Amino acid sequence: MTTTFQTPAPIAVTVDVLAADVTVIASERTDSVVVIRPADPAKKADVRAAEQTKVDFADGVLSVSSPKNWRTYTPFGGNAAIAVTIEVPAGSRLTSTTGVGQVLGAGELGDCEVTVSLGDIVVERPQGSVTAKTAKGDIRIGAAVRGELRLETSVGAVEVGIHPGSAARLESDTSLGTVQNSMAPVGAEPVDTVRVFARNSLGNIVIRHAEAA
Repeated sequence: MTTTFQTPAPIAVTVDVLAADVTVIASERTDSVVVIRPADPAKKADVRAAEQTKVDFADGVLSVSSPKNWRTYTPFGGNAAIAVTIEVPAGSRLTSTTGVGQVLGAGELGDCEVTVSLGDIVVERPQGSVTAKTAKGDIRIGAAVRGELRLETSVGAVEVGIHPGSAARLESDTSLGTVQNSMAPVGAEPVDTVRVFARNSLGNIVIRHAEAA
């Protein structure tokens, strides 16, 4: 299922799904495209879940939601699953809540708030603040430019890249793991500052300067 909306300016994206891999791509464009597919086209439950997923756009907000049946949900697999791909204008904001699956934010997204019960979170080039929380999974920020990063996982790894030229203020803690800060001194007076708050119960935290594009 493919749905297209005319969106000449950045929008807000909200995703609320139970079991899905979610990819949101921000680029220079004047429309937004949503593609919903079954995770496995051979599974009737996945096909039905894709068909029942709702896509709406109103007042600058693009929403994607699927019915949730928590009575039959299991964290050990076997849930009906879908794949969601959303392409939006650069600078769009993302709010995503997922039970099981990976969330990938690609391109230059604005502020992001991502919550996953079981799965990884990747935000490649955020232009604003990011809040990312997963109970079990890795969190990776590719190249943060400015704003606050509030990152938390109970089991997994946290990796943060800071855009070259941006300064960073760090507050990180891991109960069972190590914190590796390989940030190099910023030569000139930084224009932007990234504030990093990273917590990990079981796993490592790595903070570094991202490679120059």
